[in-house]
Amino acid sequence: MKTISNKTLLITFIILLILNSICLFILTKNTGVYNLDGTFSEANSSEIMITAFTGLLISMPILCALISAIIAIFVNKQEFYSKRFVRVYLFSLIIFNVFAFIRFAINVLSL
Repeated sequence: MKTISNKTLLITFIILLILNSICLFILTKNTGVYNLDGTFSEANSSEIMITAFTGLLISMPILCALISAIIAIFVNKQEFYSKRFVRVYLFSLIIFNVFAFIRFAINVLSL
């Protein structure tokens, strides 16, 4: 059975990250958002862009790291934990980014 290398997984993640960034840029340029406190942020504001990119570049990878740390305990116990963690982490980043890209692409296409 042929396995996917970590380099291939990393390249796939980077491509998805670039596609998600493009979609987020388009969305923040064209739509405003209502904040949780009820205020409205205008389209193309720096506040929206910073919040969106912070979520994409910081929050999502941290969430994936937490999930991967738990999943790596149970997967492929023949390898060292660090190798399992890196592989599971890259897989989870790709899965989360695919779902995010689908959601962003649907929103961009509906503009």
